[in-house]
Amino acid sequence: MKGSLSQGALPVVLGRLYVERRSGLLHLKRGAERRSARFRKGHIVHADTNAAEDHMGEVLVRTGLLSQADLDRATARVLRERKRLGQVLQELRILDEHLLEDALALHVQEVLRKAFRWEDGEWSFEEQEVETPLQEDATLKVFTGDVILEAARSVADPAAVRHALGDPDRPVVLSADPVLRFQQIALNEAESEVLGRVDGTRTVRQLVSALSLPAEETERSLLGLVCLGMVEPSPGT
Repeated sequence: MKGSLSQGALPVVLGRLYVERRSGLLHLKRGAERRSARFRKGHIVHADTNAAEDHMGEVLVRTGLLSQADLDRATARVLRERKRLGQVLQELRILDEHLLEDALALHVQEVLRKAFRWEDGEWSFEEQEVETPLQEDATLKVFTGDVILEAARSVADPAAVRHALGDPDRPVVLSADPVLRFQQIALNEAESEVLGRVDGTRTVRQLVSALSLPAEETERSLLGLVCLGMVEPSPGT
């Protein structure tokens, strides 16, 4: 799978991998910049980039989880012993297991966040069978649904939101998959209101008319719900 990264494309791609429970590597490219995310059964477990300012160590220093002196000490050992930074930080007792999980999750968010507003570029997905967790995977602290919601909320252009939603006269329904429909996620007030009005008969256009919210807010909220898989286009229409 591959495609172009216009504004609004990335939350749809992330949502598809999440809803379809895919495993593999998502590659994002814009010019010389590269960012990637590893999925395991629909969940993001790792991210990486060739942008030096968003390497894991730099992110941890910037956010105050790591001092520059500790990063320099750990980096010297990484280069000398060719180990992962996370492993070295644990071995040096700079970060314990729980703080390392926090650090890995924070790194995933920072790597992907900067790609949310890309208006050009390319994406591709490399399917893989990833059954065994890798050492650098952050499996406990990365909430993929929250990442997807943030991506959808970041789409600033109303036209891009409408394009991502597709046919405005197609009814939308609540997901038949209970895992997706009842997932525990912190929706904002607008998203909760939109979700409450999805009854299986209203189209996107009718939802916009039925709610007192600004049309752009309703559409953006609906995009987030669709990308999460909580709401989907009515089948057979």
